[in-house]
Amino acid sequence: MTGLGPPAPIAGELLRIHDRMTGFSPDDPKENRPYVVIGQAGRFVRVVPQSTVGDNGVYIPDGAVDGLKEGWFVPWSALVPTRTAVGRPVIGYLPRDYLERVRDQWRGRTGP
Repeated sequence: MTGLGPPAPIAGELLRIHDRMTGFSPDDPKENRPYVVIGQAGRFVRVVPQSTVGDNGVYIPDGAVDGLKEGWFVPWSALVPTRTAVGRPVIGYLPRDYLERVRDQWRGRTGP
C-alpha cells in the first residue's frame, strides 16, 4: 500500500460543495451548489460556482449535464483544498466546449 489517497478531481469535474467552504454567496450560502473544477494549484483545486440567478457568466442550458440545472458559471473562482474536494459528491463532467468557455472567462476576469 502506497498511502496515497484518491486522485484529485480533474478539470471539468462537477462537484457539489457548500458555499461556506468557498466563501461564495456569504449572505445566502447554498449547501450543495454545483462547482466545476477548472484546474489544480498545488494542494488545492480551483473551482467556479454555478448560479441559477442572474445572467453573469457562461450559460449552461438545462439538460447539458444530467443533474445540473440551467444556470451560469460565474467569472470568479475559489481554491478548495484537494482533500476537501475529493470528498464532495460528483455530479458528472462539464462538456469540453463549456469548460473551455468557463476557463477563458476566468483567465480574462478583472478584479478578485
